[in-house]
Formats: sequence, C-alpha cells, structure tokens
Amino acid sequence: MIQLISPENNSIISLKTPIQLEFESDIEANAQIPYWCTRKSNEFGVCSFPAPVHFSWESDEENNIFSLSDTIEFDHIIRRIGCTNQCDIYNLLLGKTYYWKVNDSEIRSFTVEMSTPRWLMVEGTWNVRDIGGYTNLDGKKIKQGMIYRGAELDGYAEGRVITDEGRRALREDLGIRFDLDLRSSGEVTKKQSPIGDDVKYVNIPSESYGEFIGWKSNTKKFIEFLTDRENYPMYIHCAVGADRTGSLILVICGLLRMTEKDLTEEYEQSTISFPDGNRTRHEWTFDAVLNQLKPYGDNFHDRIYNYLISCGITEEQINTIRKIMIED
Repeated sequence: MIQLISPENNSIISLKTPIQLEFESDIEANAQIPYWCTRKSNEFGVCSFPAPVHFSWESDEENNIFSLSDTIEFDHIIRRIGCTNQCDIYNLLLGKTYYWKVNDSEIRSFTVEMSTPRWLMVEGTWNVRDIGGYTNLDGKKIKQGMIYRGAELDGYAEGRVITDEGRRALREDLGIRFDLDLRSSGEVTKKQSPIGDDVKYVNIPSESYGEFIGWKSNTKKFIEFLTDRENYPMYIHCAVGADRTGSLILVICGLLRMTEKDLTEEYEQSTISFPDGNRTRHEWTFDAVLNQLKPYGDNFHDRIYNYLISCGITEEQINTIRKIMIED
C-alpha cells in the first residue's frame, strides 16, 4: 500500500531558497552591500544552490521505485530511482508540469513556478544557472536548457571538484554536449572536459569586462560556437563563473534581446554565490563594459548588435542564434 504525501496534487512548487528570495526582494539595494553573501552563507551555506522538490510517501515496502515524468503516460521518464519513503529532485524546468508516482501508486502532478533565474544543483561546484526562461523585448521566451553558466569543475583555481553526482547532473539532467572554458592556460590542468570524454571541450582564455569587449577576435570565436546546433546544451565557465563568464553572458543575453532589467539582475545574481564581494551593475567593472560599448549605438541592444557586426559576426549568424535560442 502506497500513500503519497508530498507534493500535493496540482501544487505549484518554487525552486528558490530563502536566501535567494531575500536577495531578490530588494536586489537593487542588496547587490550594493559589501559582503552581503558572507553573512548569509554562514546561515544558509552555499547560497547559489536551488531548493529541491521534496517527495515523500508512506509505504509498506522498504524498497520502492520513485518515477518522475513530464507526461502523464510516463512514456518519457525524467528520473527513476529506488528509495524508501522520500527523495529530493533538483534541476527541473521552470514553468513545466511534471507527474510522479511510487511503484504502481496513484499519479500526482505539480508545476514548477516560472520564476527566473533557474538555479542548478551541480554537486562539486556552484553559481550554476540557466540563462533561459526570460521573456525578451519582443515578448518571446529565451529557451531553457540550452546555455548554462557556472564555475570551474576541476578545482584548480577555487577548489571546486565535480563529484560523481555532479557529473551525473551535468550529463543527465542538463545534457551538456559542449564545455566552453574561458580560463587562462595556467588555470587549466587537462585539455578535456571533466564532464566526460564524449563532451566537446574548447579552452579559449578570455579577459573580462572592458578588456573582454576589446578582444574582438575572441568574441567572434565565442559567438560562432553558438551558431552550431550540435554545441547545445553548452556549459560556459571560467574559474568562479562571474567575471569572464559574466562578460560573455552579458553579450549573449544582449544578442537575445533580454530586457536591460533582466540582463543586469541576471548578472547581479552572482553576488549570492561568493563571500568575497559583489558583482553589481554599479561597480566600475560593469561600467567598463558599458563605456566600451557606447560608440556602437544609441541604446544597449543596438550597441550589442553593432559591436558583434564589428567583430565579424554576420546578421545571418545573429539570426541563426536567435532562431536556435528563442521560442517561436
């Protein structure tokens, strides 16, 4: 006999933790408070990990099979694991309805709240999130599950070492096919992806902020990777996933016509990942990006477009990327 307990049928589930909700409650002010994350991390631990969906049930059996699907027919299984009477599941899509059961129990459904950003749990690293889920200036959704940003996976610079569970999440939950590493050659231990030998790996050392914008040959290479559908889903990272990664993601989000409000707040989410300081639009480093872009147009999105054209990216390539990354 199986009695499902949680989540309740037809419930709405948030994947945000208390610290993430607190940060977002006044992101304008909190992003400017020095070491905001330091105090909070002492209370909450790693602040960039999302909340799981917690499943629980009562059963006469010690060994049960939990099944999660995105179809009520269970013809597409997301996770199937053996457990006693509870389990936690991470990395579900925002705004999507899922179905779950244990053994041959009743089927329950729940929907994940559509609340960006989509934080990811990848054990052994942090500051991992999906750039998708946002509605752009044209009223269209940027696709989830295509481009992920985060910190390093091999622990050279910051001590983060991907675990077996973290590797499983990258391979199975996120389906990573391309690992784009922005670190310098001195930060890289092996010219291969820790995710797996079958994952395409490219290391191109990058600068950040104003220096990033000035290195046009690098920008051209980065953006050209986005024109190949075989490179998705991709994981873009440097050492901590904030500065070099943040500079590239800023340009990509501009290309996808993410609103300036969402774009800057997405950038500032890295504040809650590191106890050593802030990443805020009010810092001189962020201003360095904006100042370097000013000659390229009258508004941010025109500047991004014209900057990319000046890097040698064609209008056709920009349209290809938008077609890949933006929902119809």
